[in-house]
Amino acid sequence: MKNTKITGLIFVGCMMAGMGFGMLFGNLVAGMFIGMGIGFAGQAIMMIVEKERRQESIFEDGEDE
Repeated sequence: MKNTKITGLIFVGCMMAGMGFGMLFGNLVAGMFIGMGIGFAGQAIMMIVEKERRQESIFEDGEDE
């Protein structure tokens, strides 16, 4: 899958942001879990968007021929 690196970066970025907010508000574990949840959701959304984009490009390529 082409976007594996991008989705991984989205996940890690959300987790780090959650950890930062957790440290800021005094609850690192809760922030980490919230960041991981948002990261997994973002990763899933990006995978769905990429899958739909690939399907659309297949249909567009078929119409040209």
